[in-house]
Amino acid sequence: HQIKAIPRTSKERIDALLLKFLMASLPIKLDDIAEEWFVSRGTLQHDMVSVREHLNKYQITLDTVPRQGMKLEGAEHTIRSCIIDILWHLFSMENERSVNNFKQDILTNIDLTYIEKILQNSVNRFDIRLTNEGRQYLIFSCAVSILRITRGHELVDFVADEMDSVIKSAVSEIAKGFAFFLGS
Repeated sequence: HQIKAIPRTSKERIDALLLKFLMASLPIKLDDIAEEWFVSRGTLQHDMVSVREHLNKYQITLDTVPRQGMKLEGAEHTIRSCIIDILWHLFSMENERSVNNFKQDILTNIDLTYIEKILQNSVNRFDIRLTNEGRQYLIFSCAVSILRITRGHELVDFVADEMDSVIKSAVSEIAKGFAFFLGS
């Protein structure tokens, strides 16, 4: 079991708070986080201003549930976009951008290398051209989709009528490859 790194700087806390709220199924109390991270509630409330501003860009809000804490409200596709963007930002800050070495608590049970292999196979087979950055971004998109689906958050009203038939076939093949994570 890995030791969870406690975020020390305001920026680290803001990213960690965002991911905590974005990944939580149940309301979260700031007091619990303050205790876990050994910081004052006031410090966290100060960070929450930035957290709310960030979420607002995605039309996501934090609602207070009396005596239970705060809970996220927003459309599933915007929640996914927000998580992907945060992970992508953290990944971009790495000195050596390697999917194999990128560690984040929320990705503990997600094998990014496996996702990369599945994507690479399909992208090559269907002759789809991607930049290195595009490929890496796609890995995070897939990882976040898997994370959300395994936590019971599916995109039910997604329509892909305008999609190129080659891309549709590649997507179908990639989805089959991810059955490993989803168990079905």
